[in-house]
Amino acid sequence: GFAGGAAHLEVVRTSAGVRLIEINARPAGHTPRATRQVGEDQISALVQAIARPAEFLERAERAPHYSLRRGSEELVMVVFLRASRDAEVHRDDLVRVISLPTFRRFDRVAVPMFADAVEQSEDNTFWVASRTEGLFTVPLTVLLVGSKEELERDLKRIRELEGTMYRPFRTFDPAHFAGPLEGADQQRWLAVVLPKVGFRVQALAGCKFRGSDGKMDHYKGNDVGTVSRWNDDRILITWDRTGLTTSMANVAWAQSFKVLEEGPEVPEVSARLQALPGKRLRAPAPTGAQDAGVGEEKAQPAWIFQPYDVGTVTAVKDGRVVVVWDDSGLGSSVAAASWASNFRLLLQEGHERRPGADVASGSAEVAAG
Repeated sequence: GFAGGAAHLEVVRTSAGVRLIEINARPAGHTPRATRQVGEDQISALVQAIARPAEFLERAERAPHYSLRRGSEELVMVVFLRASRDAEVHRDDLVRVISLPTFRRFDRVAVPMFADAVEQSEDNTFWVASRTEGLFTVPLTVLLVGSKEELERDLKRIRELEGTMYRPFRTFDPAHFAGPLEGADQQRWLAVVLPKVGFRVQALAGCKFRGSDGKMDHYKGNDVGTVSRWNDDRILITWDRTGLTTSMANVAWAQSFKVLEEGPEVPEVSARLQALPGKRLRAPAPTGAQDAGVGEEKAQPAWIFQPYDVGTVTAVKDGRVVVVWDDSGLGSSVAAASWASNFRLLLQEGHERRPGADVASGSAEVAAG
């Protein structure tokens, strides 16, 4: 069994007194924090115990406890930040922490040299934090070094800064999102800030996509489209001008698009829809119809709708949207989950039909109702 080696214990001082959190037969799970002040640390002591056990035991008998180097007045304090809610954290607030006289570094953070990354970030950069409910949702751990009075002063300042540090989701422009802080639930933030199905978005000036081969025009700057679908990884937008659908990583959408208005996830009864370029549907051939004779032209079934046709939603039921089209007087239905891939919602009366602007490569059949 286990006979000797590194161990650690953790206690916390609470309003009810000191409480034991953990005692474990392994080194502490963080980088040593007071090596300079003590002259050694748990890792160096473990190495000595393995490599030179007699020397280690002799020293342990002489001085069994860690102590500050003679003449050292520096103390080390570890401060766990406490997010009062799910929040966005602006770089300026973190820079204020970094600027404290006793600040040394952020600890327990996945990004190497995180303080440098914060200071070098752009002015509007922000991160997200989850509400602190335990050690694993502490957004950042701050290491301070100084005298007792200096540490107490800067600890008080940190708690004051935290009073305004944690801003509600959607406070800052999502285009400047830098990532999650420790323990943050990024998906929870995305669920709040991502444009939902039915939202109208516009491509920013200078943004465009011409397909994987660089030849097919999908969208360009100032084009408008509708969010037609999204998931944990990507957001899909179907564009008014081309009728084509593009996707983008959901954490990057705000770098290329902006929301114009919030639309319904599923259009309501009486809503007016317009078929997008390339979207068309013929009526099924009459049952029992005979083939045309020799020299006769075979009759084509009527169009239920063609690109730019306008219709009215007459029913939403069983997961489908039913539309009756103005020009044909016929009806069709489409799955409620994919209506925005085929049509756009007209928010007010008046539309422009543009024959010849059809994009055939974007055509898609919609199931007749």
